[in-house]
Amino acid sequence: MELLAALADRLAEFYRVAARSPEIDRWGTPEAVWFNIRENLDQTEPYIGIVLAPLQHRWIASISERFLRERLDLFQRRIAEGRIVEGHGALHLAHIFVESDSPPRFQIVDCIEFNPRLRCGDVAVDLAFLSMDFDHHGRSNWARWLTLRASDALDDPELPLLVHFYSVYRAHVRNKVNCFRLDELAPESDEFVAVRTQAERYIDLATSYLVEPAEPLLILVGGLSGTGKSALARRLARCLSIPVYSSDIVRKELAGVARERRAELPYGADIYGPELTRATYRTLLDRAAAELAAGRSVVLDATFLDWEWREAARALAAQYGARPMLVECCCPAEIVAERLRYRAQEPGQASEATWPIYLEQRARYGEAMEPIAGLEHRTVDTAQPLPLVLDVVLSWLPLHERL
Repeated sequence: MELLAALADRLAEFYRVAARSPEIDRWGTPEAVWFNIRENLDQTEPYIGIVLAPLQHRWIASISERFLRERLDLFQRRIAEGRIVEGHGALHLAHIFVESDSPPRFQIVDCIEFNPRLRCGDVAVDLAFLSMDFDHHGRSNWARWLTLRASDALDDPELPLLVHFYSVYRAHVRNKVNCFRLDELAPESDEFVAVRTQAERYIDLATSYLVEPAEPLLILVGGLSGTGKSALARRLARCLSIPVYSSDIVRKELAGVARERRAELPYGADIYGPELTRATYRTLLDRAAAELAAGRSVVLDATFLDWEWREAARALAAQYGARPMLVECCCPAEIVAERLRYRAQEPGQASEATWPIYLEQRARYGEAMEPIAGLEHRTVDTAQPLPLVLDVVLSWLPLHERL
């Protein structure tokens, strides 16, 4: 943490002496802040249903507008206290170089020069870019620590709240940039897939700043192979900033098999036999139990075709006072066939399901699961684009706002 502390102190020193003026102050008004947010909303609207779920777009608009409207005195006070500065404008990790770690010395490059509207603003909007970038790279503890250190160094107790608020804007900006890049790429290219994934990750991160479960949830994302469970489970977990555990990954961990292994196996063969399947589900439920015991929500990604595992999950949720929900993914067989053909070439794919496996599952279990008393059971049509599937599921969940 010594290097992080030195970075926070270096930034605090920069902000203390940064340029201030009445002209700069205007970029910290609620009107100027809303202009930037509204610009992002307008520019990402064409990507609703392609990358963004409609709810994600609406939540950014409504929650951000309400935050600004209800805290007009806070924004006026920030101006009066000299918190509006000529900052960096693009303060993310790629622009920070460590020249020496003993003593700590940094080179921070590539500030925004072409547009004062994007360079000037509250200290918090500048710092929020770096905080958000730490979150994006899985270092949320560093993001919090950096913000608190800067808050102390600048004698600015309101900084953490405002960094949280502006992190929505910063994540939305990065989502927008990646959406724009999609327009320049061929949809069949590997780069298109990688850029779309980044765009999804950023908008899901923005969503996680806005909403969270209103009560502990045990969310089971189940259904036949190839129906889109894992893609939905990942995005759902990211939006709520909660862990997701996948049977495909857990099974291979238990078997000591590389996650990327691809083998076309008969139904129930090799690592898919009854013994390892039972161990996989027991491990999933054990991991869920650890989260629920701590009062946290969790997503489990598995077929859950066997009644006993759905019932075990329901009982586990009851034990810890959590709300269980099964989201059953369903889509036409021809779409499943197409997805399974593509999956064989998808890099990093843990699932080894094939078309014959899907057919065997459907023959054994049918096309829909039987309900279980005490387990909320929702069915979602996953033939539609993933952002629209995500939209439906988010609308079912008991959530409350974080801002």
